[in-house]
Amino acid sequence: MIQWWAEKRKEPGTQSLSQLEYDMASKKYRPWDPDQVYLFPPAMRDWLEEDHLVYRLLDVVEELDIRSVSHSIHAKDARGTRPYNPRMMLALLLYSHMNGIYSSRQMSSATRERIDFRVLTGDQHPFHTVISEFRLRHLDALPGFAQRIN
Repeated sequence: MIQWWAEKRKEPGTQSLSQLEYDMASKKYRPWDPDQVYLFPPAMRDWLEEDHLVYRLLDVVEELDIRSVSHSIHAKDARGTRPYNPRMMLALLLYSHMNGIYSSRQMSSATRERIDFRVLTGDQHPFHTVISEFRLRHLDALPGFAQRIN
């Protein structure tokens, strides 16, 4: 079918289909293998430039006094799944707001789809309900953290 179409469409000065196939086979392309397996896992810090905003935010969040947040997490019932690190959740909320992302569903998606969010969260992907619950539970403390960053 393709051969017939190519012959019907053949205009003076065009190459035949077999000539096109030959040209493609002789052309050297960069190697591409989406299923490439790494010998060693890549370091996520290599995925972004050294002066990226994510790294500055991580440094600032590391210095914040988050006792009010961690105290309420420890006061919660210990049964169930282990909670995410409150510094990671706080950094996720702050970085999301800095990028104009306010929806917990969009934040959760960003942790899977965007490299900067993957680096920020250490390749952890909190579900949108977890992000929303964290935000609601610590809503009173969040403005204070945002002011300290500015």
